Amino acid sequence: MMDEPKLPDTHQISMLTFAMDLPNICSLVGLLCAGLSMYFSIMGNFPAAIIGMLWAVFFDWGDGIIARQMKNRTPLESTTFLNSVHQYLHQQLS
Repeated sequence: MMDEPKLPDTHQISMLTFAMDLPNICSLVGLLCAGLSMYFSIMGNFPAAIIGMLWAVFFDWGDGIIARQMKNRTPLESTTFLNSVHQYLHQQLS
């Protein structure tokens, strides 16, 4: 039998790794709420847009609290990118 060639020890991280982190899930749901809020405001349904924006603010607030409560987080698990995108959209809508 021939030995199979060894793969290098580099570990590539997939996008799903980021989605399995609870603060990142909150950021993604907040982005979804902000996007829905934009959609509803364009369609002229302003009460639904306000509700979507309130949910986006709630999830933005919640992901920071959850991230601070979690111990031993690596830099790859941080929500820096998702949180900055979420806050940018939130500022544009306000």
